[in-house]
Amino acid sequence: MCTLTYIPLPDKTIVTSNRDEHESRGKTIFPAVKETHSGKLFFPRDPKAGGSWIALSDNAMAAVLLNGAFEKHRNLPPYRKSRGLVLTDLFDFAGPEEFYERYNHSGIEPFTIICFKKSGDPLLCELKWDGTKKHLMFPDPELPQIWSSVTLYPPEKIEEKQRIFNQYLALGKSKPEDLL
Repeated sequence: MCTLTYIPLPDKTIVTSNRDEHESRGKTIFPAVKETHSGKLFFPRDPKAGGSWIALSDNAMAAVLLNGAFEKHRNLPPYRKSRGLVLTDLFDFAGPEEFYERYNHSGIEPFTIICFKKSGDPLLCELKWDGTKKHLMFPDPELPQIWSSVTLYPPEKIEEKQRIFNQYLALGKSKPEDLL
């Protein structure tokens, strides 16, 4: 749940996500399938809490979870629910806006969820829960983006990753293997 990149191209969108998690969480169960409001949801299931850090619905909406919101927070367990379960719950709503309005975030550790959809009207949204307040933002879906977990990276490292990402974009490469 560390770094996510989003690169929209005319014919596709390249999304990368890496998950740095302690090995004690166990081996991921994949694929997991869940019936949701929006159809079938496909995701790797975390064996410890049952949720996920990345998911794709059969209506072509995807979402990725990053730990933390704006800054590193103090861990204050016990929490009511795993953030990975919150991610899969998102798909039980008609869309990110309804989830933002209606979901009970209280008692959940801070997080960021990025949602995106290429088909139909392009969608890119950023949902943040800082432990007290919900935040909903809509970055331009036509612009490349990078996000990093604020719980793992200090601000200067996040800025460095942004610089490296911008340098990569300036090269004009557009193949997924180039990004790797």
